[in-house]
Amino acid sequence: MDRQQQRICLYLGGAFPLVFFAGWGLIGGFLLPMPSPPQTPAQVAEFFTVNSTRIGIGMIIACLAAPLQGAMAAIVGVYLRRSGGHNSALAYTQMLMGAIQVLFALVPCIMWAALAYRPGAHD
Repeated sequence: MDRQQQRICLYLGGAFPLVFFAGWGLIGGFLLPMPSPPQTPAQVAEFFTVNSTRIGIGMIIACLAAPLQGAMAAIVGVYLRRSGGHNSALAYTQMLMGAIQVLFALVPCIMWAALAYRPGAHD
């Protein structure tokens, strides 16, 4: 992996929190103010019904951002492999955990996007 590819992976990894926050928090509406605890279930359902398009678009952006963190995990794994030798268990563990981390960010976004698609069908 040459220096240019490493820089690209580094920048993609750094872009992940910004793009994910923009999709999840700003566009998706999962930032303050969220529905408060004293609200009735009907009020909470109305909030998600009224904002279903916004939530769906935000979750799609967050889904597109989730794989960006895989690039950062890969570059950290490459450097761990260099420092620990060709068969470094720590490097392979880092790369595997990076792949799992992508799934931990991706699966909730997919579920929220699917639920926002038809909010009235999930009473």
